[in-house]
Amino acid sequence: MANLEQVERLVGQGHSCSQAVLAAYSARYGLDEDLALAVAAGFGSGMGSLGETCGAVTGAFMVIGLHCGGNAGGRKRSGQMIRDFAELFKARNMGTMLCRELLGCDPGTKEGQREAKDLKLYKKRCPKFVRDAVEILNQVIGV
Repeated sequence: MANLEQVERLVGQGHSCSQAVLAAYSARYGLDEDLALAVAAGFGSGMGSLGETCGAVTGAFMVIGLHCGGNAGGRKRSGQMIRDFAELFKARNMGTMLCRELLGCDPGTKEGQREAKDLKLYKKRCPKFVRDAVEILNQVIGV
């Protein structure tokens, strides 16, 4: 089971939300932590800094995939777990999973990137989203 201290340590080391969430669960699923960090590297700031789905959410979706497996039954089960996760995450976070809405600026634009940096939004807001993702993920996968 990933714990909040693990995820917070990874974020504190400069890893993105998606990297921290996936890497915190990597040992549980036999995935090397460095490989998990590499797999999730492009999903930060809303999938490649596009401001789309929050990195903590995409990291959690990857964990759900590992949890359920890749066969037909696992894909069906993971789809339901992802929908459950999404519903719970949105309920905690203004009805959205979009990075740009959660941050209050669009990291998909140069202006939004500057605003996020100047206002330290990643340090101020993202830790809550990571904590929410871990708590919800533990609930959804039954850890």
